[in-house]
Amino acid sequence: MNLKCIFINHISLCTLLVILSTTYSLHAQNKKSFSTNYSEESLSKLSLEELALRRNEILARKGYTFTNPLYNDYFTNQKWYTPTTTNTNITLTSTENNQIDLIKKVELQKKEMRAKSIKDLKDLRNALNTNDYNTINRILNLPNDERRIDQQLRKTLNVCDIDDIHWNKSEGIYEASIDNGLNTRVYTIKYSRTQVILSYAQTGASELSMYTYEVSPGYFSESITLYIFDITENGLKFKKIDGAG
Repeated sequence: MNLKCIFINHISLCTLLVILSTTYSLHAQNKKSFSTNYSEESLSKLSLEELALRRNEILARKGYTFTNPLYNDYFTNQKWYTPTTTNTNITLTSTENNQIDLIKKVELQKKEMRAKSIKDLKDLRNALNTNDYNTINRILNLPNDERRIDQQLRKTLNVCDIDDIHWNKSEGIYEASIDNGLNTRVYTIKYSRTQVILSYAQTGASELSMYTYEVSPGYFSESITLYIFDITENGLKFKKIDGAG
């Protein structure tokens, strides 16, 4: 069996920060145009990377000198940034302190939600492997007539390395493509800002068999099944099963 694992590697924070700078307004040319009037609702729409950047920008606007070379390089390229000789002289206003505390609060919430969703994926994997129907039904919450162990869902969770999922902003992915000599299948765990989608797809014939006539036409067909979950403060909430083919 030829197993090819494809996943998003760590993107350097430096590169990521440059990407983030184009996604929201950090282009003010002077300190007067900068506002820290963030609401919890607006912050909740940002990724962890964006939140960290906004939190550090409050300090940068005060001339904070960063020991982290990636943040230092990023803010040095901002026209408004003038680093101070010593950070001990920096004083934040009560509004700025409150905004930093609010950003940290939202960051913590997002980290906890991500951690709970990862735990639920692992719990579901273990439950499918041990026929633990109580846990399966708790997480999937399927109607009685649909309660069964989906072998491909189990394989998706076993093939994909949950601990090796990496994120770019709010999106994370681990994807594995398998060619077993008859057909090719792709198993995926994909995170978006608000959802996790587990999918398995039959993508066609094997590299070996596609040039022969010794296999059933069924091996050349394509199909995909998706298990869609919402990410909540209490962990994953099963939404629906979807598919095509």
